[in-house]
Amino acid sequence: MNFFYRILLVPLTFALAFGCASSGGATKTYDKSDNETIYRSGTIGVGQISSGGYGGNTPLTVRVVSECSGRSCTPNVVRLTFAVDGETSDVGLSGRRTFSVSTDESEYEYEQVTMYDGRIQKSEGRLLTVEVPISDLEQIATATSINGTIGGLSLNLRRAQSDLQRFLFAIRNPKERP
Repeated sequence: MNFFYRILLVPLTFALAFGCASSGGATKTYDKSDNETIYRSGTIGVGQISSGGYGGNTPLTVRVVSECSGRSCTPNVVRLTFAVDGETSDVGLSGRRTFSVSTDESEYEYEQVTMYDGRIQKSEGRLLTVEVPISDLEQIATATSINGTIGGLSLNLRRAQSDLQRFLFAIRNPKERP
């Protein structure tokens, strides 16, 4: 392997292994005009929806958004936005538009948020947005036994717990983030 390819291959390997391995954590932005800090997670996979047709499964994801007043603040509530990727014409929720979770310690149910302030990027595949207190999200992120549904669709929240823990770390330690 020549020198040129080695120079490209080593950084690319690290970027793929560490930068793209997870979309967890949080990006932090500060809006000086509103004196508000906004935290956003990356896209977190929480399951697959059997959508019929070729390929058969559509990825189900969640994004976490939260804001608070001040530059180095810690929010009290987060918004979880559940969405599907790809072709969405044959995917929808049946039953109530709620996010339900049962853990080893508690059971939670959150209703659809009806008002949006534009900070959640509206996507064609959005299924449900709910507001969750940080204390509940901490229980969800650290539970040893967990089951969840949105409108009758089962979620794999165990798979999302490490990303939720990284998000919580970022908002609990606001001075450690840019």
